[in-house]
Amino acid sequence: QQSVVFDLLYALWHYHKELFYEFMNAIKPISRVGYFLVMYKFIPALFLAFTITSCSTPKAGMTGKDYQIVNNPCVVILGDTRTNDDAHRKVVEGIKKVSPIAVFHTGDLVDNGNEAKQWLTFDSIEGDMIKATHFYPSMGNHERDSPLYWSHFKLPEPKKWYSVDEMGIHFIVLNSEYDINLGSQQNQWLLADLQKNEKSKAFKVAVFHYPPFSTGKHPNDEYGLQKSIVPLFQQYGVNMVFNGHQHCYERLQSKGIYYIVTGGGGAPFYKQERKIPESQLYLETYHFCMITVENQTLTMVALTPDLKEIDRVVIKK
Repeated sequence: QQSVVFDLLYALWHYHKELFYEFMNAIKPISRVGYFLVMYKFIPALFLAFTITSCSTPKAGMTGKDYQIVNNPCVVILGDTRTNDDAHRKVVEGIKKVSPIAVFHTGDLVDNGNEAKQWLTFDSIEGDMIKATHFYPSMGNHERDSPLYWSHFKLPEPKKWYSVDEMGIHFIVLNSEYDINLGSQQNQWLLADLQKNEKSKAFKVAVFHYPPFSTGKHPNDEYGLQKSIVPLFQQYGVNMVFNGHQHCYERLQSKGIYYIVTGGGGAPFYKQERKIPESQLYLETYHFCMITVENQTLTMVALTPDLKEIDRVVIKK
């Protein structure tokens, strides 16, 4: 009977974390003995589950298995490379090892976009990589809509936001620093782009700075994106969304769409501040994300600078 109880508790924790924590908080004042008995038995089980599934919340530096480099073409996404230049440099050196054909940046490339010296430092770290790939940035809040940002990159039209096709994937790069609410110019452009590519067999991936779902330091959906653009992603079959702003790696899922927060390019880490049903994995570690496509299957692997695999998502058409 105890085994059945703990199996049920584990299932509750794994699939409905909010209910699990509510249940544990509810029984604590009723029976402290029962509460501590459950935790005494349950914590080792969770530790074992973490080991098996890698869906844990380890501290910075905890890594997974070595990633074996293959020669398949790949695209890389990284974000929040500001502040810690040494960590930023290590992440970029890791990216160079997988030889991407394109690199997308989710924003906060530098700490203050108005400081010319910071762009010189950025170029000293990412310059060689940018020259060797197609580089597609999305503006973050730390760019401060600076003229130095806009003059630094040659962006596809209409520049403030844009879409490109790389490796058979349709990438939509939005600008969450600009108005994206219903009826705005950017929202109308997004709708038109999605409608234009509605019948395409290509995977659809969106990249922008502010996450619609997240559990880090900043409030969940602090800019109302769940109302303004998430319904469009759901309606027109977007497969995956990459964001930054929260300094962590987080995998979330909502209505079949994966939302990946990849804010581990050099900025100081944020602790997880809350639980939401969409969140599946939260890690504090420097990293980048790599995408490959083969046989109508998209594989996203999150890697540390020394190419330790910390997460993997597979989407099949």
